[in-house]
Amino acid sequence: MVKAVFLDVDNTLLDFDKCSVAAMRQGFAELGLPYTERVYDTFRPINLGLWQAMERGEISQQDIFDTRWGKIFSVIGIQADGVDFEKRFRRGLHEGAELVDGAPEILEYLAARYPLYVVSNGPQGQQEYRLEKAGLRKWLTRVFTSEWAGVSKPERRFFERCFAELPGLDPADCMIVGDSLTADIAGGAAFGMQTCWFNFKGVSVPENLQADHWVGSLAELKSIL
Repeated sequence: MVKAVFLDVDNTLLDFDKCSVAAMRQGFAELGLPYTERVYDTFRPINLGLWQAMERGEISQQDIFDTRWGKIFSVIGIQADGVDFEKRFRRGLHEGAELVDGAPEILEYLAARYPLYVVSNGPQGQQEYRLEKAGLRKWLTRVFTSEWAGVSKPERRFFERCFAELPGLDPADCMIVGDSLTADIAGGAAFGMQTCWFNFKGVSVPENLQADHWVGSLAELKSIL
C-alpha cells in the first residue's frame, strides 16, 4: 500500500531540456555568440556525465558548476569564459518553468490521495522558485533537495535526512517517481522504497530494469497510484 509519493523535478515535472535550451539561447545572445543545435548536442552528454559522477560521489555539485561550460566550449571551439557563462546559464535556468506534459493534472490527482514530496539534486531556492512559477508548488507538501540535505541522490544519507523529517513514515509505504535509473530508481530501491521509472525520453527499456513499475507518460501513473 502506498501512503506517500516522492517525485523528482527535472524531466519528471519540469522539462529540463527545454528550460536548458532557453537558458543557453539567452546566454549566447547576451554574449553575442551564435547559437546552434550543436551547443545542446554537446551540452547533453557532458552535463549528464558530470551529474552521474556526482551521484557516484566522485565530484561535488560545485565542481559541475565550475567546469561544465569550460568543457563544452572546449569541445565546440568557442573562446569564452566558462565560469562566467555558467552564471548566466544558471540565471536563465532559474527562470525555466517549462512543464512536462500532464504535470499539473497528475499532481492534482495525486495530491487528493497522497502527501507529495519532491526529491531533487537541484539547488533548493531554484527548484522551489521554478515549481512555484510553474504553478505546481501548491500540490507539494515539501521540497527536499541535495543542497538542503548536504548530500545527493542516490546516497542513502539523502533519503535518511528526508525521512528524518517525516517521522512514522515507512519507506516501504512510499513510491518514488523519477526519470533517473540511478538517482531515483536505484537510490529509492536501496532505501526500501517502491519505485516507478518515468521513461521521459521514450528510450528502450533496459532488460535488467529494477524498477517496480515504469511509465511513458505521467498520466499512466493513474493506473498505478
